[in-house]
Order: sequence, then C-alpha cells, then structure tokens
Amino acid sequence: MVLKGIKMILAAFGSLLVAQYFGLSSASVASIIAILSVGNTKKSSIVIAWKRIVAMLLALTVAVCVFLVMGHSTISFGVYLIIYIPLAFLLKAEAGIAPSSVLAIHLWLSQTITNELLLNEALLMLVGTAVALLLNWHMPSYQQDIEDKRQEIEDKLKDILRKMAYFLRMGNGTNDAKLIIEAKEKLAQAQKLLFIESENQLFSQFNKDLCYFEMRAEQIQLLEVMAKNLNDFHCPAREAELLAEMFDSTAEQLHLTNTGLDLMEEIQDYIDEFRNLELPKTRDEFEYRATLFQLLRDLQRFIDLKVCYFRDHH
Repeated sequence: MVLKGIKMILAAFGSLLVAQYFGLSSASVASIIAILSVGNTKKSSIVIAWKRIVAMLLALTVAVCVFLVMGHSTISFGVYLIIYIPLAFLLKAEAGIAPSSVLAIHLWLSQTITNELLLNEALLMLVGTAVALLLNWHMPSYQQDIEDKRQEIEDKLKDILRKMAYFLRMGNGTNDAKLIIEAKEKLAQAQKLLFIESENQLFSQFNKDLCYFEMRAEQIQLLEVMAKNLNDFHCPAREAELLAEMFDSTAEQLHLTNTGLDLMEEIQDYIDEFRNLELPKTRDEFEYRATLFQLLRDLQRFIDLKVCYFRDHH
C-alpha cells in the first residue's frame, strides 16, 4: 500500500506538470484522473486505462449531441446522465463514469463547444491515464518468493512421507496431521503470490506454475487420505517395511526436476512383491493387507501426478 500511495503522489504531480506544459485548461483534472487510474497490479492498470478512454469517448460524444440539441441547461445535463451512465455500464466502462462526467461538465459550463475544448478534455484524460500507467508499469516481481514457497512445500511433502514411513515401521500411525496442515497453508500462500505475479507480469510462466501447484494440491489431498488410513495402524513387520522403504524412496526423490518414472518402476516392483506374499490367514491380516495395498495404490497415484506434470510441462 505504501508503494501505491507513492505512485499516486507521483502520478498526480507528474500529470499536473505535463498538463500545464501543454497549456491545458483545468490541468488539475488530469491529476485526479491519474490518482484514480493507479491500479493494484499492472494488468488492472491497463484495463482501467482502457475503460477510461472508452468512457471518455462515449461521454464526450453523448455530451456534444445532447448539449447541441438541448442547449446547456440543467435539464440537458440530466438528460446527458440518463443516456450516458446506462451506456457506460453496457460497454463495461463504468470505471470511467466519474472522471468522464467531469469532462462533460466542462462542456456544459462552457456554453460553447469547440474543437479546441474537445481536444483539451480528451488530452486531460489521456495525460492522466498515461502518466498513471507509466508509473504502474514497474511492479516488484514475486517469482523468487514463489520459488521459495515451492521449495518449502516440497520440504514439507518430504517430511510427511518420511513421517509416514516412520509410522509404518513403528506400527503406530496416530498423528494430528500437523505437517499436512502446514503444507496446505504454504500452498495457499504460494497460490496467492502466483496470482499477484500473473497480474503484474504480462509475459510470465503463470500456466506452468499454476499447473505445478495444482499438482501439489492433489498430492496433498492424497496424503490426507493416506494419513487417515495410517491412524492407529498395526501390521506385520515385513509388509510394513516394504511400504516404508517406498515412502522413504519417494521422499528422497521428490523435487521439481525429477520425472517420477524411476519411482513408478520401483512402486510397480513393490506391487508385484506384495502380490507374491503369502495369503493372509486371519481377518485381521486380511484387513491389514488390504489397507497396505490401498496405501501403495495411493502412493502410486501420488507419483503418477508428478509423472503427468513433468510429461506435460517439460
């Protein structure tokens, strides 16, 4: 907000100087237009500037037509408003209604409409929006912050996978999902930064980053399901150790540039080994084995999400 305030001050003063340099009448209006045209992001500033230009052209056109036909009475200005405002909303240029109507008031007060007056009003709008747009063209980049959040999320996912491996080996998976909650919070922070970055950088890798964080979001959802399956879970050491090794291996290889293909081969080997184990003899063993196999399938899906992302974006 501090940066935006500074930009407003500079835009107002700069547009006033430019308007005065060109000898425009009512130069202070350019300052007001400039203040109103400073947006929160680069793209929003461009949109606002475009809408103000459209609104200005519409306002001057309507004002000229109404005032030439009806004169410069109070009623004629009311007719201008009745015609102009609905048309501005229809053209989705409502952001420019207020400043454009100020320009129309100048025409109404002048009692005489000349080409010089119309040019003056148009230049006031152009100067105000152009100076604001120029100052708003520089926006801080959040790309490094996004990269930092990416790394933090990957570190959290590694911690979650290693903790799950630990639970499997200990035979007790009771947990409060604290790491998963933290991962979701960091993901939300990263997505917020990504949105701001996409609005400030006209040419960025927004789509690739968006797909990356969507992939991580799906992985976190899977980890939530897996964590629930691990709660208060006990199973024979051999089967648990096989799955724990796979969780550790996945954590070890979890990073942006890993294709996930080697992990898919590893997990298929584990699935084959599970299928070759001796059949369960009791109901409890059957339930343990079914839960373990579901965990393995969920982990396979977890890795497959990364494989698909890497295939589509590299």
